[in-house]
Amino acid sequence: STQSTGGWTLGFLGTLHREVFGQRLQQEFGESVILTKPTIVYRAVMDRTGEEREFSSPSDMPESCFVERYQEPVVDVSIVSQNRYLSALITLCLGCRGREVDIISLSDDRSLVKYRIPLVETVNNFASEIKRLTSGYASCDFEDAGYWDADLVRMDVLINGEVVPGLSAVLREEEVREEALRTVGEIGDMITREMFKIIIQCAVGGKIKARKEIRPYKTDVVSRLYGGDVSRRKKVVENQRKAMRSLQARSKVNIPRAVFRRF
Repeated sequence: STQSTGGWTLGFLGTLHREVFGQRLQQEFGESVILTKPTIVYRAVMDRTGEEREFSSPSDMPESCFVERYQEPVVDVSIVSQNRYLSALITLCLGCRGREVDIISLSDDRSLVKYRIPLVETVNNFASEIKRLTSGYASCDFEDAGYWDADLVRMDVLINGEVVPGLSAVLREEEVREEALRTVGEIGDMITREMFKIIIQCAVGGKIKARKEIRPYKTDVVSRLYGGDVSRRKKVVENQRKAMRSLQARSKVNIPRAVFRRF
């Protein structure tokens, strides 16, 4: 991972298994770890050569000006369930950008639903949602189905003008705005206030898509002043502003580990 100096690539049996693994490391061994999002291997077809390049990290994503098209992996999902849950399962698959492959009736009360869904939509809570919608009376299977074209962009997170590589993400262009607003909002709630202003931004290709500002703590420097000319008050306030700008330029924002675990 780009936000740390070293790490391991591990496989988990779902998000719950991942969370339990991290909690046991902390409780039994006293080790605080950063567990990142599941890795998705995307593909870029280069413009002039037609070469196919695979990348899993946003930092390795080729610039769009050199790429003919991007592709994302897809899987064929097969779900066996009772007919009374069929409508809810179809709605779930369509909400995950799924394309219907087939719906087969197995018996009077059971059906097999097949959809082709982008892998990124299934790695987090897809299986949990199936169990929730069907009260556990369903089984699902995944099979690799190759790649299809997708409009992908890289969204960078900037804190006080500096890109935080570990928070960058590969997204579809149509979901950038919504995801950017959610990201700056949640990061802003996790970062504590400082004596200097903190600006959180989400950018795509140099264009700011969302912004949030955390106001600094303030010291009332004019409360000790009384009488005298108004220019004295203005001078004290201006000196405070200069000190705050200097502090913001020299200081580093402390990003909690929870931010990296969340994103």
